[in-house]
Amino acid sequence: MKEQEIEFSLNHWIKTQGNTVNQIYFNRKNVVDAPIFKIKGDMKKPDLIIERKHKNKTEYIVVEVKDASHDKKIIDSFKIYTSYYKNYVEGKTKYFINDIEIKIDHFVIASQNSVMGYLFNYECYFSNLDEPKKRDIVLKYKQLPPYEGNKTKLFVRTLWSVLRVKKYNLKPSLGVLMAKKGTDKPYLFVMRYKKYLTKKSQWRQDFLEL
Repeated sequence: MKEQEIEFSLNHWIKTQGNTVNQIYFNRKNVVDAPIFKIKGDMKKPDLIIERKHKNKTEYIVVEVKDASHDKKIIDSFKIYTSYYKNYVEGKTKYFINDIEIKIDHFVIASQNSVMGYLFNYECYFSNLDEPKKRDIVLKYKQLPPYEGNKTKLFVRTLWSVLRVKKYNLKPSLGVLMAKKGTDKPYLFVMRYKKYLTKKSQWRQDFLEL
């Protein structure tokens, strides 16, 4: 499946099923007549930017789209950190919509399997509801999806490991775009930097509905 076809499919899914999505921007002219984002600086471009309204605030989500026909293609999407995320937080790349610079809040990876709740082909679901300690994290704190694909679970935690050792002034979240199993709703499963009033700020995982 061509990445362009996956982009169009994701665009339709996110727009029709997302509750907070305002607009989706492509990196080039396209047959669905979606608006375009631009970058300045390092010219490596991700595929999509999602604009959403969250708690009276506009957020922007960079999406790197990959074809899951071969596992290696998903593994290669690790460049979302080495190319896009790192260049952004180090000030080497700036993003613009309608010639106005925007702040990126999330960087995520997606594939044609995101609508199934995972990235790779031929994944087995792993339940986070079967363990009492994880059940609270799923149901009460909304930090885990109820179910994860076994390959995606390992991949995303490997991706998150880079955030434990790097410190930047900008701290967008990093993770994957996926559906919640049993629903058609798109979610972000990300590691994000959470600021607290009563305790030390820290990185924590979150499962955020779009």
